Amino acid sequence: MRSDAGRGGRARSRGIAAALGALTLTLAGCLGSPDGAGVDVVAPDTLDAADTADVEEVELPEPVEVPPTGTCPAGVVGGKLGRTRLLIGGDVSEYVFTELPVDMRAMSFNGPIPDGDRTIIDFLNHTAGGGAVPLVTYRGWEALAGAPPGLAEIQALQRGDLVSAYLADYRRFCRDVGELVGFRAIIHLEPDLAGHAQRAADDPASVPVALAAAGATECAGLGDDFGGLGRCLVRIARAEAPYALIAVHASSWANGPDAFFEVDPQYDPFPSAGRVGAFLAAAGGDEADLVALEMSDRDAAYDGRWWDDRDLAEPNFARAILWAKQVGRVLDAPILWWRVPFGNMLLEDTCGRYRDNRLDYVFDHVDELVEANVLGVSFGAGADCMTTGDTDDDHFLRRERDYVQSGGALLCGGK
Repeated sequence: MRSDAGRGGRARSRGIAAALGALTLTLAGCLGSPDGAGVDVVAPDTLDAADTADVEEVELPEPVEVPPTGTCPAGVVGGKLGRTRLLIGGDVSEYVFTELPVDMRAMSFNGPIPDGDRTIIDFLNHTAGGGAVPLVTYRGWEALAGAPPGLAEIQALQRGDLVSAYLADYRRFCRDVGELVGFRAIIHLEPDLAGHAQRAADDPASVPVALAAAGATECAGLGDDFGGLGRCLVRIARAEAPYALIAVHASSWANGPDAFFEVDPQYDPFPSAGRVGAFLAAAGGDEADLVALEMSDRDAAYDGRWWDDRDLAEPNFARAILWAKQVGRVLDAPILWWRVPFGNMLLEDTCGRYRDNRLDYVFDHVDELVEANVLGVSFGAGADCMTTGDTDDDHFLRRERDYVQSGGALLCGGK
């Protein structure tokens, strides 16, 4: 288990406050109250200075772990989360969160994060108190760079003032995540940023980044390139949020044609997956815990990008799962499918109610997913007007409830 020493004593200086907060969350979980009703969740910063005396004598509770269900990376990481079965959850509303037990609850944060803002801390406390793993996505560079996704935002990484402001904002984010003790969260780093960097150059060392100008201790000696930046992001998270698990993001279009939507039946997904995995490994992915991927950020009936759920025609689910599995094999990391559309085939294709077949495919093929080293699936809407867990006529609720009642699917297939 990692030590809190890397946090420069910050955890110790707030020891009693953090320990009390974690104890309250533990009571909330034991009482079985998904939203913490009737339980007063104490935030560390709300306690008086007198309450934090003798902090050196306080032992912070460590997250509960369980033996891995198998030898694949998903089983090992699941054990660190205290889980033995495929995690199902997503970016769900309070209504959905209180209706049934989800394994994880997701939220995305687009920087910059205002000073004094408690949104992240409150989300973490509430989610963990409800018995779910918090999945927090940090997507800060695009806003700070002031450039659209793509080559322009990658070129902006050469500006030292922007990189310095970015790392300061990211550190603030990680410190907020680090306030959650006694539980683990998952930090999902910068969806698609590495994909755009690989589109610029297939070697992260060939993508210049003004990293030294930022002056971050964790970045010292890592090199002024995208590989150094990726490793620096992982190491800052380790220092500021030592109990968190870290997910890098793999983009299916980062190296050549989009592997998830290629229609050529002779297309071999392995070379592309290997190159994407190697790029991520050289940019800190070999120091991370998971790799996250997107099936699509839009409902299929909205943009016409369907996958064949019979796995006969291209594109299809089987090939996408195979591509993801290969990326995970390169990184020796489990797969987290992120922001899978909520749509279902009974909707009428209006704003907020577009059809998609991915959610039902996931629930109908959980055994195939765990066999492919998948740790979890997080559903979400990638844009306005996409289907959500509140607009799908409770379809997600019914499928998730059935999954929970079935006992779930053992990670690694139990092997």
